[in-house]
Amino acid sequence: MERGHIYKLSVRDKDYNPGNNNQFQSKIIDRSTLRDMVKKHNYSLITWKNNIRKKENFLSACGCTVDVDNGLTLEKASERLNKKGLNYLIVTSKRHQKEKNRYHILIFFSHPVYCAATYETIIQDVFKLFPEADSSVMDPARFMFGSPDDCEIHENWNGEDFNVSGYEGLWDRDTSLKNKDDNPVVLSEGMAKTPIVCPFHDDENPSAFVAHNGNFFIHCSSCDQTFWMYENQEERLDKTVPGFLFLRDR
Repeated sequence: MERGHIYKLSVRDKDYNPGNNNQFQSKIIDRSTLRDMVKKHNYSLITWKNNIRKKENFLSACGCTVDVDNGLTLEKASERLNKKGLNYLIVTSKRHQKEKNRYHILIFFSHPVYCAATYETIIQDVFKLFPEADSSVMDPARFMFGSPDDCEIHENWNGEDFNVSGYEGLWDRDTSLKNKDDNPVVLSEGMAKTPIVCPFHDDENPSAFVAHNGNFFIHCSSCDQTFWMYENQEERLDKTVPGFLFLRDR
């Protein structure tokens, strides 16, 4: 199945008690099941270590959710998204009223994001489309309550997922990398090209390698892209390895 039609996210049975929503289940779902998911489950487009919903447990994000609570109409929201050519699903929340529009917007990424710091940078850019939205949903531990069975849903899949390929650091040292035998790959400085299963698409036959050249990077022949590991500001100060800048600009 094509990358972009399946998503890895977190769900649990619909329960409107906030205190009962710390443990979730990681699940891979098809796009065609999203309409049922948002009505039957509490959910997040983020997964967490041991399925425990905490910022420090962030593992991955297949997208982000915008929470609109201030009356911006669904039609206006759809218009903004369509103008940007984005795929989306809008679903009214349990507090939605005809006079007071309250809803969630699910926006999916072109590639999964495995670094919490980069996710927070990306979601800030997404939220520039909706300055009216609730900024608390930028939290990498945020989830959404499932919507009522009679909720209203607007969706469009004729556009593109939000393109994150231009962001550096989609993965970090905590990202799980596997070889063709499904064994973990241990990062070591100076490592040569080590074949791995690409974590950025549904890779049945390993089409990527990880290597080190000033920083770790993954290059995938199927994605036709190089993905650099996240670095904080201090780690970026000294990049003098020959060829590094050439690779960085690929």
